[in-house]
Amino acid sequence: SEPKNPIIYYIDPATPKKWIPYLKAGVEDWNTAFEAAGFKNAIIAKEWPNDPNMSLDDARYSVIRYLSSETENAYGPRIVDPRSGEIMESHICWYHNVMNLLKKWYMVQCGPLDKRARTMTFDDKLMGSLIQFVSSHEVGHSIGLRHNMAASSATPVEKLRDKAWVEANGHTVSIMDYARFNYVAQPEDRISEKGLFPRIGVYDKWAIQWGYRYRPEFKDPYKEKDVLRAEVTKKLRGDHRLWFVGDEGKGFDPRSQSEDLGDNNMKANEYGIKNLKRVMENILTWTAQPDGEYTDLTTIYNSVRAQHLKYTLQVQKNIGGRYTNNLPDLKVHDYLPRSLQKEAVEWLGRNLFVAPLWLYPDEVVSRTGVKPVDEIRDRQSSVVALLLAPGMLYNIYSTSLCSSESYALDDYLNDVFTAIWKPLNDPNELENNFRRQLHRTYLGFVEGMIKPSSKDGANANLAISRSDIQLFVEQHLDKIEESVKEQLAASKEGDLNYRHYAVLLRNVQKIKEGYYGKDADTRSSDK
Repeated sequence: SEPKNPIIYYIDPATPKKWIPYLKAGVEDWNTAFEAAGFKNAIIAKEWPNDPNMSLDDARYSVIRYLSSETENAYGPRIVDPRSGEIMESHICWYHNVMNLLKKWYMVQCGPLDKRARTMTFDDKLMGSLIQFVSSHEVGHSIGLRHNMAASSATPVEKLRDKAWVEANGHTVSIMDYARFNYVAQPEDRISEKGLFPRIGVYDKWAIQWGYRYRPEFKDPYKEKDVLRAEVTKKLRGDHRLWFVGDEGKGFDPRSQSEDLGDNNMKANEYGIKNLKRVMENILTWTAQPDGEYTDLTTIYNSVRAQHLKYTLQVQKNIGGRYTNNLPDLKVHDYLPRSLQKEAVEWLGRNLFVAPLWLYPDEVVSRTGVKPVDEIRDRQSSVVALLLAPGMLYNIYSTSLCSSESYALDDYLNDVFTAIWKPLNDPNELENNFRRQLHRTYLGFVEGMIKPSSKDGANANLAISRSDIQLFVEQHLDKIEESVKEQLAASKEGDLNYRHYAVLLRNVQKIKEGYYGKDADTRSSDK
């Protein structure tokens, strides 16, 4: 049935006329969700009337405000009556330069898939569709929905490349996730805009149905609450797509992350990197400006490198993470399987610890002023710091005591060593430079585990000193020593790599002497 008092959003008269239809569509797209709750035409968008008795600042009217600003953002607040929980009104705001943000996202993620995104000037239809997506997302907030960063994890990665499936179902089950666009799709998949853009999905429809359905059979709110809880439990047991995580992607569960896609970050982001490489192959053409200007190139290049960093950190979150369960009769937390964590370590080995030099071609670096040596070093070092942090090692170690299927600490250290400690035999000397830096960085963090400093924090020091972690790290240091001795023996005496391994060996021995004292030589690695 049609409600007596539908939800009405008025469009700010300052809004550029060409965007009004897309803003209205973003509002009224939610009618599919309200239909699932039993209402027809429940939410409507209207242009602001020429009525002197109405004011945009009047709290009786919900408005989508247009803000002429360089800020690249939009937001959807709501005012709630604390007595009843009723949402009374909302003043959604979108800043003019959110269009710049949308352009960067779409070119970097979907430029290889959509030829319309291969220019710095999008046509009105494409930009309008992007604005419509933002409008729908912010309206979702204003009608009561929070971010659900777990929504995209409900979609199997390979389905994101299945044209028929993804165009029918969308790449995420909720527009309230930060799922952005389908960066997993490849050019040969020939997926249209319908399979690249987010849309109102099954989670959104379920959430609106749960929150808005009229239930006249209940006179007692406590009985209604019990029935609703049972309904949610039953639904979630049968359909994992309806799962909600309210941690804004900041918890330990790798399924709940901002701006990721699919049920496996490693597989999804491998595809994402393939598309980033395609963007880099064409970035000079797509951002070309007259008169030797490179501001557009710099803007998009910054976004490409930021996207690569997101892919890296999304994968890293799979290491030492844990699954969160919020259904009755289930463990509150489950441990990630060893195989998934190993896959994440191997991904980092391929895509970060082998320096991503493809991301820094000379013809782009020379026009943008980026310093590849510094940036690659800093990114590699920061991830090594995460992998060998006291908290990470303790998490891996303590988890291994609770589950036979979890990652054993010695296996973890060996896998991280394999991913990071590459031989110095690359034909590109710049790559070998990064490998030498990684060797030194790695050994420095291992030393920190042998001799924790006060800057690591009292809790970290206590966890390490009272557990077997130092024993595992001590054993690992023996492995490093053996490897360094082998590489030193295989190196040509007097060259740079020989000197590098000689210094590493000396440093390993100093670490042992500092920890074991003068008997370090008697308990070295040749037992």
